[in-house]
Amino acid sequence: MTIPKPKPAVWAILAVALALRVGAALYLGPEVQGLSGAFDEVTYSELGRRFATGHGLTFAENWYPWIQADAPQSYFSFAMSGSLGVFYWLFGYQPLMARLLMALMSTGVVAMTYVVGRRFFSERTATLAALVAAVHAYLIFYGAALVTETPFTFFLLAAIYAADRLRAEPSPRLWWGLGAAVVCAVHLRMAVVFFVPFLLWWATAAQPARRRAWAVVPVVALVVSVLPFTWWNYKTWGYPLVLQSQFGHVFWNGNHPGHQGDFHPYRVFDIPPEVLALDNDALITNRLLELGVKRIQEDPGDFARLALTRLRELFVFWPTASSSADANALRVLSVGILAPFTLAGVLMGTPHWRRLAPMYLFLATHVGIHAATWAMVRYRVPLDPFFALFASSAMLALKDRVANPRARVDPKTALASTIHT
Repeated sequence: MTIPKPKPAVWAILAVALALRVGAALYLGPEVQGLSGAFDEVTYSELGRRFATGHGLTFAENWYPWIQADAPQSYFSFAMSGSLGVFYWLFGYQPLMARLLMALMSTGVVAMTYVVGRRFFSERTATLAALVAAVHAYLIFYGAALVTETPFTFFLLAAIYAADRLRAEPSPRLWWGLGAAVVCAVHLRMAVVFFVPFLLWWATAAQPARRRAWAVVPVVALVVSVLPFTWWNYKTWGYPLVLQSQFGHVFWNGNHPGHQGDFHPYRVFDIPPEVLALDNDALITNRLLELGVKRIQEDPGDFARLALTRLRELFVFWPTASSSADANALRVLSVGILAPFTLAGVLMGTPHWRRLAPMYLFLATHVGIHAATWAMVRYRVPLDPFFALFASSAMLALKDRVANPRARVDPKTALASTIHT
C-alpha cells in the first residue's frame, strides 16, 4: 500500500524518536530483566533462546503459571517468542540487538501515528501527534522492551490506515494489505479479534454491495494463519484451543475474591490443585474460565468494583507510592500532561464519530476487555498513539481559539479544522 511521504519536519521528529529509543535500548542493555511492568520480556526472550537452540517454545525450568520444564505450552504468544527465536537463531543470543530492532519498529509506530493522523485529522494534527508520540515516555520505554506492545501497535495502525484507504479506493492490493496487518495484530495480541469485525464492517460500509465480498480476504487470511496453531494445540492437548491458553487464567485471576474489590496488577493467586492436576493447557484454562464466570455470577458487585479499579490501573497518570520517583516523574510529564487534552479531544471529536469510528471502536473494545479481565499500564500503550492524536487535535483547537478569541465556537464543530473529512 502507498504511504504518503513525510515532510522535512516529520523526518526530524522521526530522527528524535529513533535516538530516544536507541538510548532506551542501550540503557536497558543486553540483560533481560523485565523492568517496570515489562516482565514478559524475560519469558519471550527465554522462549526465543530455547527455540533458537532446537528446544522448541519450551522452558528449561518450571515456569509461571503452570508450565513444566521441557514441556509443550500454549500459554504465551507464539508470534512474539517465535520471532525472537528466529532472530536469535540468525544472529545469536543478542538481546541488545533485538532491542535495537524493536527501537526501529517503535520509530515506525511514530511514523504510522503521523500517517494515520494525516489520513483522519490534518497535516498539523498529524505532525504534532508524531512529536508527542516521539517523546512519550511509555512509547519510548516499551519501544525498547521485548514485549508485544510495539509490533502490535504498529500493525494495528497499519490495519486502520488500510481500512480507511479501502473506503476511498477499494482494490485487491489494499484488501490483502489489510489482511496481512490484521493477521500480524491478532497473532501478537489475540484479544484484538473482538475489534476486527468492527474494522471490517467500517471498511466495507461505504462501498457498493458488489465490492463488499472482498471483506472475505482478511477473514480467510486470518483463518488460514490460525489453523496450523489450532491444529497443533488440538494434537497436543486433545481439545480445541485457537491460539493461546491465557484467557481463562487471566479472567479467573483478575476476578479472584482475594482482590477484595480493589484490583492490583501484581497480585496473583495460587491455582487450585485440582485444576492443576488436569495437566492440560486447554482443560486448565477452560476450567479457570468456568470458575471466573461462576465467581461473577455469585458476586456481580465485586466484579463491578474490580472493573472500576482496573480502569484506574489502565489510565493511571498520577504519582503512586509503589513507583519510584523517576517513574512517577515520567508518568506525570507524559500521560499526566496529555490527560486533559486527550479527554477533551475524545469528547470534542464525538460529533465526528463516523469519521473517527475505528479509533472509538478500538478504544471501546480494548478498554472493555481489560476492564473485564486484567489491566496494567503496559496494556494502555496501544492506545497512546490514538490519545496523542486526540490530544493534538484538542491542543490545536485551543490554539485556534486563543488566536481568534472573538470567534463564535460551536462545540459540535470545535475540532472541524483539525479533522480530515
